[in-house]
Amino acid sequence: MQVTGQAAPGRVMCAHGGETVEIDTLLVGEVAVGTWLMTFLGAAREVMDPQSAQRTLDALSALEAAMIGQRILDDPFADLVGAGSRHLFSLPEDQSAQ
Repeated sequence: MQVTGQAAPGRVMCAHGGETVEIDTLLVGEVAVGTWLMTFLGAAREVMDPQSAQRTLDALSALEAAMIGQRILDDPFADLVGAGSRHLFSLPEDQSAQ
């Protein structure tokens, strides 16, 4: 999530999927507007650089697409495919969409 504003000491507002969410930042410290955060259950767990944030958003989008039966393209997982881990995202033959 990307920080869009300050909410209170130790709390920021973040944009996510067209919504604004309040996030606790006590674990990561003060963050500026525009900072990317890895969050879980309403709390920031890690400050992310923009490239890592984009890779994470791409992977989450691909997983959401897979969950509704759309084809997963290699691009969101290029870092994994290039590392020879393509099999992590392949369905067993008896569960394939074909």
